[in-house]
Amino acid sequence: MDAKVKKLSAKTFLFSAMFFCLTGCGGQDVSVTDTAKTKEPRAQAEDGAAENGTGGTAEDVPQVQSKEDAAPASLVCEISTEEDIDWAIRSEGIYCYSNGELCGYLDDKGDRITQCVYEEATPFSEGLACVRRNGKYGYIGKDGEMALPFLYDQASPFREGVAYFSCGDEYGLIDREGNVVLELTDCDSISSFREGLAYFSVDGRYGYMDRNGDIIVKPIYDDVGYFHNGLAIVIKDGLGGVIGKDGTEILPPEYIAVRTLDNCILAQKGDRLFFYDTDGNEISSAPGNQASKGDGIYYISIDNKTGFADENGRIILEPVYERICPIPARELVMVQNEEGEYGILDYEGNIVVPFCYYTSVSSFVGDRAVVELNEKYGVLRYDGTLEMPIEYDNIKLFPDGSMAVWTGEKVELTDSGGNLILTGEYDFLYKSGDGYITECYTDKDEREKFWDDQGNLVSEYDFARLSSTYGVKNTYIVYSDSDYDRLLQKGAEDEAALEEVLLTNQITPKIGAFRDIMKNGGIGTAGSDTEGTEYRRQWKKYGKLYRMGEEGSVVLYFYTEPLYPSGFRMSISGLYLAEDGGARMLTVTEECGGSAGGGRVCLWYDTKEGNLKPGITWTAGGFMGSAHGADIYELKQGELVPENAFDCCSQTTGNYSEATLLENAELFYDAEGNTFTKENILEAEGVTEYTVNEKQVPVEDYHAVNNRYICYWPMDLN
Repeated sequence: MDAKVKKLSAKTFLFSAMFFCLTGCGGQDVSVTDTAKTKEPRAQAEDGAAENGTGGTAEDVPQVQSKEDAAPASLVCEISTEEDIDWAIRSEGIYCYSNGELCGYLDDKGDRITQCVYEEATPFSEGLACVRRNGKYGYIGKDGEMALPFLYDQASPFREGVAYFSCGDEYGLIDREGNVVLELTDCDSISSFREGLAYFSVDGRYGYMDRNGDIIVKPIYDDVGYFHNGLAIVIKDGLGGVIGKDGTEILPPEYIAVRTLDNCILAQKGDRLFFYDTDGNEISSAPGNQASKGDGIYYISIDNKTGFADENGRIILEPVYERICPIPARELVMVQNEEGEYGILDYEGNIVVPFCYYTSVSSFVGDRAVVELNEKYGVLRYDGTLEMPIEYDNIKLFPDGSMAVWTGEKVELTDSGGNLILTGEYDFLYKSGDGYITECYTDKDEREKFWDDQGNLVSEYDFARLSSTYGVKNTYIVYSDSDYDRLLQKGAEDEAALEEVLLTNQITPKIGAFRDIMKNGGIGTAGSDTEGTEYRRQWKKYGKLYRMGEEGSVVLYFYTEPLYPSGFRMSISGLYLAEDGGARMLTVTEECGGSAGGGRVCLWYDTKEGNLKPGITWTAGGFMGSAHGADIYELKQGELVPENAFDCCSQTTGNYSEATLLENAELFYDAEGNTFTKENILEAEGVTEYTVNEKQVPVEDYHAVNNRYICYWPMDLN
């Protein structure tokens, strides 16, 4: 199989992407809940913006007068943009946005600070915004005027008073006045600063430096991440550990997954989870191979059983329950046993409320949860008493104490004091930002509406016309076919989410061959063209350098995805090798959603040979089945050589011939993991098969190959 462009195996099924991957050290999940309208790059508004796309400096960007009828600045408001919007990010009271071709800025009233004249733009950070025009980077202030000239080949947003820059052969850090505060001569890449330190690489190995350029942690790690609360995750030989800001090893790099939490550290070794304090002392441990944070606690699970630890890492219940619903403020938890009954326990495991049967129980919101029985709903309190009888058609509880109750088609939304906020015939009502969304699928009102917390209508729009933007929480775009798009602000932005956009890892001119890849959003992508390259320049871009292969070559891992999320996952990822002053593509793949699914380039640590190897994971799924698989390569003499490929496919038996099913009956598995026989295989509706190097194998052989490798995503890849 061609290593340059990964293509899925030719199986006879129809799939759409539906695969979840448990990442290793530093891996993060991204959830998209809104459906974006698919839009091609569109012409700019007829206001002269297009005239400024090819020349001039920031001084001659035309400024637009404020609209007298503009809405007042508010954290819950809608503004008309008088332009098409592709994505928008709000920070420091200003919207950075794209019209699909170029970028500009709006204030909270919708008044234009600059027209869309920039090829790239970042949200405001520390009072300045980094923008690109005519191929050069510079900085503008909140008045839209140039603050630092457009003379940089590369530049990053300001973080902790400094920004990365490169200009010709000179690269380093500048302050807000443009003074060079540190020249970088001996490193290949550097990140933004966080908690006073930035990570840097030398020959594919990572360490940390301070703003003076003093090396605090020598470049001895295969990968590292940003510091959070004085701790950082580091990777060595494919395993993760934790260090302090002075380089002290808090946890040695010997865990297959590590996360630094608010008050403790969570690490996985084998099928056991360990909680440590910030000094590296063990707090508790329990069986588990998955963990997630929610409701002020940490859920832990294994073999479809669930337990949890408190916010300080103390194991409260081991993962032996079908489901748990914590009540953290009361140090109580509702659990579901194997019989499907629910009961409430204290943190010592004692039964506080006896087990009884409900059809379903929601998560607790404060002291209350919604319970269902025989398609009717009520409200259960932490002590087992019913605050509201189980006689309503639906109930929704919200964190601020408000509640929506349906009687027939009518819903009443009340605040925490029981005062009516709004009422009407809505099929759905849920909390969104600092307001509420209502939806109705009847002929009465086929529009989605957003209300503030007083019940005032802020915005209404057709379904599938609302889109959020990567890295933001409450900035939304209301798309329109007949009019200009609008911006809907549902509340304050989350600073942590904005950091995902502002924190960057830049590739310096020390390895200048990769500069065009970082700038243009990847080169050599299958099916790419000039127009696509220009469009990708506005996507979120990420690059990191790694050493791998028998010659110890330094390769660039590149990843890019749209700043606007779509209904399907979209990204381009690849590995590139510096060669003869240029960059040569080793492999590249795309996530494109739909029936094609797509793939993502990743790294694999080979536990047998003890080294890092390039590879690809891919996924596909849909109505007739699902599949996921991986390809691992060796890097030899600058070329990728296939080493192992394995995949798992579940689909209907209608996609196989009877001869195939009968011939391989003992290699097909049912939902419980049992094999078939020639006598019963033709009665099956669906089967699962496992493949290694394009050969159908027993599941044990599949796991033997799979378990040899640790799938590894680069640190801080969002």
